[in-house]
Amino acid sequence: MDQWDTTGSDGKWSITTEKKRATREGVFYLESDEVEQLVEAADGFRDKLIIRILVSTGMRRLELISLRLRDVEPSQKRIRIYERKNDEYRKVGFRSDKLARHLRMWIDHHRTQEYGADESDYLFPPDGKGDSEHLGETVVRDIVVEAAERAGIQDDYGTDAMGRTQHLVTPHALRATFAGQCAKNNIPAPMRVS
Repeated sequence: MDQWDTTGSDGKWSITTEKKRATREGVFYLESDEVEQLVEAADGFRDKLIIRILVSTGMRRLELISLRLRDVEPSQKRIRIYERKNDEYRKVGFRSDKLARHLRMWIDHHRTQEYGADESDYLFPPDGKGDSEHLGETVVRDIVVEAAERAGIQDDYGTDAMGRTQHLVTPHALRATFAGQCAKNNIPAPMRVS
């Protein structure tokens, strides 16, 4: 533990630690080969697709689980993302033909076999473990963290104020990975389409 830091006006304390693994220019992201290792280590079609979407679009976990079937246009390589803060949608394009194919396969075949798919209009229906109408944020985090552990690319850098382990490879790291890939390829991020 390097220091104690106050956060917010509510007087809560959080523990900050030095990261064991050096970050790349101050922001942690995955290299292309690590992304492929992560996808390969994920369990099942759904989990692999979730990781591909996060890496290919840079969307947040809440944006991902809030996607409805009507928001996804695989043939156009486009996804409409709802932004709660301004109560509007933005369209984000992606370049991956593989992601477009996998989205189509998910919608046409794999999704129909998921628990609650018949009653849900969300891209990722609930897993039956809670009262939500869609997959939970924690489930998405666990998918990424556990796949990274299986792939041998996960690293921990400390604990938070609640004593929970802090991992480097998380859905937020995949958002940074997307931004890093855009920067390397001189592509504006996010790639909005009209």
